[in-house]
Amino acid sequence: MAERQTNKPQDIMRNWIIAATLSLLSGLPAMAGDYPDRPLKLIVPFAAGGVTDVVARVSAEFLGAKLNQAVIVENVPGAGGNTGIAQMIKAGKDGYTLGLVATGNLAINPHLFAKMPFDALKDVAPIAVIAEAPQLLVISSTVPAKNLTEFIAYAKAHPGKISYGSAGVGTTNHLAADAFARATGVEMVHVPFRGAAPAVNDLIGGHIDFMAVAAAPVIQHIQAGALRSLGVAAPNRLKTLPDQMTVAEAGLDNYNATTWFGIVAPTGTDPAIIQRLNGYLREMTTDAEVLKKFDASYLEPMSFSIAQFQTLVREDFAKWKGIVEASGARLE
Repeated sequence: MAERQTNKPQDIMRNWIIAATLSLLSGLPAMAGDYPDRPLKLIVPFAAGGVTDVVARVSAEFLGAKLNQAVIVENVPGAGGNTGIAQMIKAGKDGYTLGLVATGNLAINPHLFAKMPFDALKDVAPIAVIAEAPQLLVISSTVPAKNLTEFIAYAKAHPGKISYGSAGVGTTNHLAADAFARATGVEMVHVPFRGAAPAVNDLIGGHIDFMAVAAAPVIQHIQAGALRSLGVAAPNRLKTLPDQMTVAEAGLDNYNATTWFGIVAPTGTDPAIIQRLNGYLREMTTDAEVLKKFDASYLEPMSFSIAQFQTLVREDFAKWKGIVEASGARLE
């Protein structure tokens, strides 16, 4: 005869524990093995348009195809990018909200703003750096100088008479030009604008004399003769602009000014998710269609491991700290 089943107290307690555990687990976010099971969001901490948006939308499209989920780009401008990154951090650590950052967000803003809504080295987990946009040193065609050496000599002969434009106080345009002035010993006057586009327009018009600026907004004007390039502020010539010499080739050593773009997540995000995304994004930087889009915006692809990206952030954090402090730039 079969043994009769009884509801012993220990059996009842064991079943209750199992049921409670399963209930708790069902409420936890999906782990890497189930990721992703819904659309992702990529927060861009700047207004739509420009090179940053190109990088974001190309990345979102590529990641979406690899993950078989939509990656929705959301522009959240404000406070030099701080607003968008802070929103990403607060969104949670489940890997469904990512951020696209530029050099300034993690390496410049912490030294520029009196108060930061996050710690750039502790609250943000680097996933992959994707591309960089080296600055061109550009002068108006109204300036009587044909190359970098002549421009430096002209500026030294007219101290305080040369003006340079930027997209605003503390922007890469501003700090790169300020660092150039210090490196060469020239005295120039800073004219901040509300964005790079109006600054470039005034440079074309001869109302300002000099800018350190990405290639995309100025190259057609250089080719048309309205502006004159003095060199690329990068260690190597651009693949898309092989005829543009570097500033080192033009006679100025140890001067580099590039803006890199990368994707990050809140610190605490599952490392398996971060590693998976890093793999896809590194694959993206060798994709033929992606490279065509990068070339059109004069972007140079970058493929870094997670550790290499972390090192880049720390090194640039230290580098730009000195540049910001020397410039005296400060924002509340």
